[in-house]
Amino acid sequence: MTYYRYIHIFLMDEVKFSSRILKMLSDKSNKFDPKEHLLVTPFKRVYDAFRGIKQDNYELNIELYKTEHPMSITILNHYTPNCDWIFMHSMFPIINLIFLKRNYCKKIIWRSWGHDAVGFSYDEHSF
Repeated sequence: MTYYRYIHIFLMDEVKFSSRILKMLSDKSNKFDPKEHLLVTPFKRVYDAFRGIKQDNYELNIELYKTEHPMSITILNHYTPNCDWIFMHSMFPIINLIFLKRNYCKKIIWRSWGHDAVGFSYDEHSF
């Protein structure tokens, strides 16, 4: 596997918010080098939406991680040895973190949305 400076793992089956990150990475005025980044998702729909995004005729590096369990920690354990930094663009179910290799923790940057930080259950009688 190729070594990358940055690997981004997208665990959400959505493109609305994730596509903005790709636009940021592919906008040459932001001075990101697309060759340093690998974008990974376990969702075919997200992978298909991300393919073909380019910067100066260089297509962004995108991989589909094939698995039957998209929220499994195996995706993180698979890619972390092959980068300097890994960006998690969502969170695993917290119980999965017990399977994370400890020496990988210093490489991980967790980017989370509100649903990752707080479990929310809507009850119409709670307001």
